[in-house]
Amino acid sequence: MPAGASANPAITIARSLTDADAGIRPQDALKFVLSQFAGASAAHYVACWLFLLPGKSPAVGIVGQFEKGATMLKYAIEMIGWVAASLMLSAYLLLTAGKVSGESRLYHWLNALSGAGFIVKSG
Repeated sequence: MPAGASANPAITIARSLTDADAGIRPQDALKFVLSQFAGASAAHYVACWLFLLPGKSPAVGIVGQFEKGATMLKYAIEMIGWVAASLMLSAYLLLTAGKVSGESRLYHWLNALSGAGFIVKSG
């Protein structure tokens, strides 16, 4: 199973509907999608907890609310994006090298955390 399959629910569903070697078994698709949404939710609340001013709602966007800390926020989000890319690349390399299986917890955690990092970076 390719590492990129865990990056996007739409890709997961599409791959579960194919019978190609790179596909996802239909019975596994729900686990992938739930993990993706759990990672997205965790990333959202962690980012709000880290970067929002006291008294602001997490529903309020994090862009444009900082004056002094804008540079630090920018660099922190950039680093989160690079860590996410490293985690996804690590998951792919471990899988293709045969060090982990597509069913292992480590593989799923690497993909869930990288997906969460990409969500923070894109937000």
